[in-house]
Amino acid sequence: VKRLWRGVQTMFVGCIPAHALYFSSYEAIKSMCTDHQQQHREGNHVGHDTLSPAQAMLAGTVATLLHDFVMTPMDTMKQRMQLGHYDNLRHAFASIVWGKAGEGATSTTASSTATATTMAGEGWRGLYRSFPITVMTNVPYGMIMMTTNE
Repeated sequence: VKRLWRGVQTMFVGCIPAHALYFSSYEAIKSMCTDHQQQHREGNHVGHDTLSPAQAMLAGTVATLLHDFVMTPMDTMKQRMQLGHYDNLRHAFASIVWGKAGEGATSTTASSTATATTMAGEGWRGLYRSFPITVMTNVPYGMIMMTTNE
């Protein structure tokens, strides 16, 4: 049960900047779209600060992509820490990106050490391995959510 709480610090480190980026980028895109509408008097929808469905989808897509760009590496490290490959965030990052096994390495079993060594040194690509799947699932959700909220 204790192992399930490993990696929680990655969510604190990642969630705050990811969500800040999500909402600030959405508001920036919304502002650009509404400024464009006011200049060109476009759109047949309610309100002067309301996005059209296509604009809301665009804003939701961009905001989701930026959010996932920050959260995907954090989620990768969290999952590997929960599996017991790493004891702390610093070791997980150094091992995945640079292949440095050092302090914080889990050496409880030979199989977990072998797995950690095999995964070590994947480079930045290792942190973003799940990015395409994450985007394929989160972008449609972001588009729908922002369109219905507008």
